[in-house]
Amino acid sequence: MTKTFTQHDILKAQSGELPAGEQAFLESILPESIELESFRDSAEQLKSEMENLLCEPGVKPLENIMAFVKKDMEIRRLRV
Repeated sequence: MTKTFTQHDILKAQSGELPAGEQAFLESILPESIELESFRDSAEQLKSEMENLLCEPGVKPLENIMAFVKKDMEIRRLRV
């Protein structure tokens, strides 16, 4: 039986969803598939760039959220 891999398999491998045996086999055949190897490289680059986009919220938005929650809790207590 011949196993063929797709771009979906590459993404599953990168997210740890591909079984270890299949992942090892995928890595061994990537040099034979320029298209899949190129897709893997592009996906890794995009993942790295996306991680750089994540940031922590500023102090002011957090203070606003906490103030809203506190006010909401006080209103709910008054209703009981």
